[in-house]
Amino acid sequence: MAIRNFSQIQTESRTDYGDQGIDELDIQVEFITPEIAERMIEGMAANRKVSQHHTESMARAMRSGQWKEDAGDPIRLNSEGLMIDGQHRMWAIIESGRSFNFVVIRGVENHTQMILDTGRQRTLRDQLNIIGEVNSTALASSIGFYDGWLTDGMVLENARRSTHATIPESIALLEKHPELRDAVSQAEAIRRIVKGGTGRWAAIFLALNAIDETDTEAFFDQIKTGENLSAGSPVKALRKRLLDDAMTNRKLLARDYSALVFKTWNAYREGRKMTILGWRPGGASPEKYPTPV
Repeated sequence: MAIRNFSQIQTESRTDYGDQGIDELDIQVEFITPEIAERMIEGMAANRKVSQHHTESMARAMRSGQWKEDAGDPIRLNSEGLMIDGQHRMWAIIESGRSFNFVVIRGVENHTQMILDTGRQRTLRDQLNIIGEVNSTALASSIGFYDGWLTDGMVLENARRSTHATIPESIALLEKHPELRDAVSQAEAIRRIVKGGTGRWAAIFLALNAIDETDTEAFFDQIKTGENLSAGSPVKALRKRLLDDAMTNRKLLARDYSALVFKTWNAYREGRKMTILGWRPGGASPEKYPTPV
C-alpha cells in the first residue's frame, strides 16, 4: 500500500531519529491482523509495563468503529526486527479481534525508545476547548463522572471506575447528553458553597434530575441556602456533613460523598427525619451503595 504523504513521514523521521538518515529506514503501510500482532508482541524488545486500561480503551475504539487508521503513530521496530514501540496497539488488536493498517517503520535505533511517548498527550479538556466548549475543565470532569455513573451505577473517582472513556467516546457522550452543559452550571453553583468538586455534583444532579426535576431543584436549593430547614431535616444533616468535609484536610471520596447525598435524597423524598447522617462502606456490616429513587 503506497504512502500518500511521504514528506510528512520523512519530516517526522528526521525529527525523531536525529542523525539517522531516512534512507536507512524501511517505511511501509502494513495490514496488521491479530495473528501478526501476536507475533510482534512475542518478538518485542524490553518495554514499559502494559496498561490494561489504555489497552481496553483502544480495543473499544477498534470494536466500535471509532479507531482512525490515519491518526495513529507508527509501529516502530529496531534493526533486529524487534518491536520497540506499539505494544498497546498490538494488544488492542488482539483483544478487539479486528485488523487495521498501520505505518510500520523498521530499522529504528534502540536509543530512540527513550524519547518516545514523552510529550503531553491531548486531553479531553483540550479537545473540548478545540471544539469551542466553554468551561472545558469542569465539563471534562463532569463527563468523566457521569460516564462512571452510567457504567457502574455509582459516582466514583477515576481510579475506581471499571472503564475509562476515550476522547471520542466522551465527545459522543456529550452529544448524546447535552444536558451535561446545564448540569455543570448547577454543579458550579452548589460547589461554591459546600465544595465537593464540579464533576461529582454534575453527575449527582443528572442522576437525580432524571428521577424528578422539581424535587431536584428544591433539593439543590435547600443544600445551597440552608433556609427553613427544621430539626430532623435530612437536608440539614447533609449540609452540616458536607460543610464539615469542606473544612477538613482529609476529604470524602467521591463514592462516599455521593452515597451520603443519595441517602439523604431518599429520606427527603420519603419524608423521613434524620438528625445524624452516615454511611458505612466497609466493616462488619457494610451498607449497600444507595440507589436514588
